Amino acid sequence: MEKIIKEALLFQILQCPMHSEFCTNYSLNEDHICSDDRMPNKCVSILKEHNEEVWIVKFSRGGNMFSTVAKNRTIIIWNFDLQEIKAKLKFKINNAHDKDIFYIDWSFDDTILLSTSADKNIKLWCTVTG
Repeated sequence: MEKIIKEALLFQILQCPMHSEFCTNYSLNEDHICSDDRMPNKCVSILKEHNEEVWIVKFSRGGNMFSTVAKNRTIIIWNFDLQEIKAKLKFKINNAHDKDIFYIDWSFDDTILLSTSADKNIKLWCTVTG
C-alpha cells in the first residue's frame, strides 16, 4: 500500500507543469499544482549583439560566463555578473565554422569553449585570451 501511495504522489509531481523543489505540499485528496509565484516573470535584460536567430545558449561551469551561438555561425562569449544579473560582451567570433554549429561546451575550468559543426570540425576557443 505504501508503494502505491508513493507512486501516486510521484505521478502528481511529474504531471505538475510548474513543479519546484520548494513545493512540498502533496495530498492524494486533490491534484498537485505548484504556485507560479516562484517562476521568473520579469525580463531583466535583452542582449542584442547577434543579428541572426540565437540557436544555443550555455552557461560556463562557474556561472560567471555564458556563450551564445547564432544561425550565422557567430559565437559570443559573455561575462556574467550574477549579483547584478548583467551580461557584457567578452569575445565575438564571427564565422566560427563553415557550416551550422550543433553544440558548444565549456572545459572544466572554463578556460576553453568547444564547438562542433556540420563542417566536421571541432574547434577549441580560449576564453582567457580570445
